[in-house]
Amino acid sequence: MNGKYYLLALSAIAGIICSNQGMTGFLIFFIIILSLICLNQKKNKKLILCAFILTFFFFFLTSEYTLKRNISNLNQSETTFVGKISSIPVIDGDRISFLFQLSDSETLQTLYYVKNEREKLDLKKITYGMTCYVEGELRPPSQATNFYAFDYQQYLSQQGIHWILTPRTLSSRKCLTIDVTLFDQLQKFRQQGLQKIEENYPESIIGIVSALAYGERRDIDSELLSAYQSLGIIHLLAVSGLHVGLIVTSLFFLLIRVGITRERTIEILIILLPIYMIVAGAAPSVIRAASMTIVVLLALRFRKALHPLDGISFVCLLLLFINPYYLFQLGFQLSFIVSFALIVSASTVWLKYTNYFSRLMAITMISQLVSFPIILYHFYEISLWSLPLNLFFIPFVSIFILPACLLSLLLVSVLEPLAHIFIIGLERLLHIAHSLLLYIDGMAVGHLLFGKPSILILCIFYCTIFYGFICWERGNGRRRYIKPLVLFVLVCFIQWYSPYLSASGEVTVLDVGQGDSIFIELPYRKAVYLIDTGGLVGFGKEERWQKRKKEFEVGRDIVLPYLKAKGIRKLDRIILTHGHYDHIGGTSAVIGNVKIDEILYSYRSDFNDFEKELLAFARKEGVQVRFIWEGEQWEVSDSQFYAVAPTGKEMTINDSSIVLFAKIGGLTWLFTGDLEEQGERRLISAYPALSVDVLKVGHHGSRTSSTVEFIDHITPKMAIISVGRNNRFGHPHGEVIDYFNEQNIKVMRTDQDGAIRFQFKGNKRSIERAVKH
Repeated sequence: MNGKYYLLALSAIAGIICSNQGMTGFLIFFIIILSLICLNQKKNKKLILCAFILTFFFFFLTSEYTLKRNISNLNQSETTFVGKISSIPVIDGDRISFLFQLSDSETLQTLYYVKNEREKLDLKKITYGMTCYVEGELRPPSQATNFYAFDYQQYLSQQGIHWILTPRTLSSRKCLTIDVTLFDQLQKFRQQGLQKIEENYPESIIGIVSALAYGERRDIDSELLSAYQSLGIIHLLAVSGLHVGLIVTSLFFLLIRVGITRERTIEILIILLPIYMIVAGAAPSVIRAASMTIVVLLALRFRKALHPLDGISFVCLLLLFINPYYLFQLGFQLSFIVSFALIVSASTVWLKYTNYFSRLMAITMISQLVSFPIILYHFYEISLWSLPLNLFFIPFVSIFILPACLLSLLLVSVLEPLAHIFIIGLERLLHIAHSLLLYIDGMAVGHLLFGKPSILILCIFYCTIFYGFICWERGNGRRRYIKPLVLFVLVCFIQWYSPYLSASGEVTVLDVGQGDSIFIELPYRKAVYLIDTGGLVGFGKEERWQKRKKEFEVGRDIVLPYLKAKGIRKLDRIILTHGHYDHIGGTSAVIGNVKIDEILYSYRSDFNDFEKELLAFARKEGVQVRFIWEGEQWEVSDSQFYAVAPTGKEMTINDSSIVLFAKIGGLTWLFTGDLEEQGERRLISAYPALSVDVLKVGHHGSRTSSTVEFIDHITPKMAIISVGRNNRFGHPHGEVIDYFNEQNIKVMRTDQDGAIRFQFKGNKRSIERAVKH
């Protein structure tokens, strides 16, 4: 059984998948477990029996115990709460957030918006473990309102959190330090360590040092963090085996050097590792690395032989037993699958490659290959720069940056002048490295956008990778690599080109809050259009203390991720209906990341400053900008598009909106921008026979649009309103909704339904909402 217990870990994973995916989990179980047993050429009945038992055990653990217990005992009417702060409070601009554990062990996610700078200074006194009295309101977390988007409700639910608490006021005077546990003390130590970094390190490297020392990335510049992620080296910012190995090895030799016996040294390390695990943030990667090291140290202490594969399998089983939801965390997935692959291939790497560089190359290649499908599934793209950058940055970080970070932190406490010498050197090294990363990330070449693969494609990817490893193990001839390489490239081509072979098309009204953005894809991807790009209108946070490290941006955070998930590498046209920010504010983010053939813009005699700036930026990036008016038309396959406005003589920006009449998917559509009453009257007069199946309601359902005369004239069967939740304008107006209902016109709204996707294939049509009712 030595080295075979990983089959039991896979069984546990299959059981958890079963509870979430039904028969899919059983299929995965049979394919993986039975094929691996066959490959081992051993029909071990005990192993098969244990595997089945574990599958059913974890199935019932997840579905009957974890899921059923994961409920709230609170109701929304409750307003007063006493509990303990159970996470390090994060102050970002005018917002403070932390976890708040009540006496019945239920945890609330707390978000409070700071009223002034004095209050912000007071709230910095709040620390982990304090018991506080809070008055406020409960609201359920928001679920994903766009397809492929991050589901905050699900994320919190997997941590047993079901409510967001918004305090009316928050003060350190209503918090006391009582009943402090060892765990609380360790978290306070971590908080103090992070504060010490903020006080002693230059702003440009605070985030990196915090990430490497304490596993905290919140202070890293958003652009830099994005570069680490897109270039495939984000793992370097996670506390993992590299950190644990460096610290354990250093402490081991230090303790041996001062005269402590080997046995006592191992025992000390076993005691210290759980402490380090907590201080370093307890992310899946550090839990896996520290737990694995503890298992190895226990085996050494009691002189028991332990196969590394069995050690990591036991750790995996333990973590999944504690919390089955760990399985769905990206950090858990990457940490274990990369570790598993490196352990399995270690002997082959050691035999086939004799020097440091070739071994590093092999290890990096293995890590890149096994993480490729998961990275693709979560981020939709990969970078060809990942391999060379990992080859450079892994030794760079492990030899220079990480030791310098840890040593400078130690010296800050005991010998501050010497510490600043290290800090200056660290800053200069990181400045050079980060300038290189940002330059490479900004290059147009090297990034491959595949879109989100299906579970089937994901499984096929792993089958080809597994087959490739078998070929690599069994021989040295180059011909052995041809078949797996061809298969891998073939699967990549299938993922890359599958949209061009699909007879399906779609029209999706994205949920961009109080704004518009509509995605249109025709069958076989013959054309891809975007009507408007949304844009969040700010309300002028002038004070420096109010500024957050990363402000929400519709183009970057909603529109662009949707395009990436769909694998959209080129937009044939962006149609910007008019110059209001809530319709064009997200365009810059799209221009910088997706190739655009042409922007169609509303024809007017004058433009505001933002419009001029945006159009100049588009031209600078090589995007053709063309102004259109009534009469512009084009046809692609069975779809037709015709601009019925503007004329160029309109008196207001809203009425100068591009109004597009289209025939898509066997239905007629009218996309109206922010067209108002005067513009609607002109359409009634100019197009007496205008009738549509689907109306994108003008100006977010405002009372100044969707007049009775206009609706009676075009007789839509469905009305779609793009509107923000609880918006300050009161959109959509009640009278507009009432009239739609009176006329039996089906109304769909992004504030209630989230993104609305209309799909068609031949004569088949379907409508899907992102928010499930």
